[in-house]
Amino acid sequence: MPGLFRRMRWMQRGSGNLPLAGLMLLEVATIVLAIVLGLMVNEWREGRSRAKAADAGLQAIAAEMSYNHGQIALSHAYYTAILEHLRAAVARQQALPEAQRTPVHAQQMPGWRGAMPPMLRDSSFQALVSTGTVRDLPFETAET
Repeated sequence: MPGLFRRMRWMQRGSGNLPLAGLMLLEVATIVLAIVLGLMVNEWREGRSRAKAADAGLQAIAAEMSYNHGQIALSHAYYTAILEHLRAAVARQQALPEAQRTPVHAQQMPGWRGAMPPMLRDSSFQALVSTGTVRDLPFETAET
């Protein structure tokens, strides 16, 4: 500390009328300003990083939704075809006399592959929730 005060006294002699308290206040103010600027830059950098992660998460969710839409469309087409086959088989059975009717089973339908629920993905959304990135999404986006 003695070196700091000597340097301040030397600066005071060279600065003319500026008192020692003024020099100390100026140094404290510049240090506070540097700390505040450093915190602001850090917050700006972290904000950009969070926004980038939220955008990447939204893109991953969009890709998942596209995949899920395709899976649902495939399942819908499959079940629609099975339903049409069943309806046709039931109509054929109803056209027969009661004694000639036989049970209609789905597994006897052409193209039958069993119960095939759509395999949907939600890992990107779960990752957004578990990492807390969902809180960085705009409310209107997160709400829908």
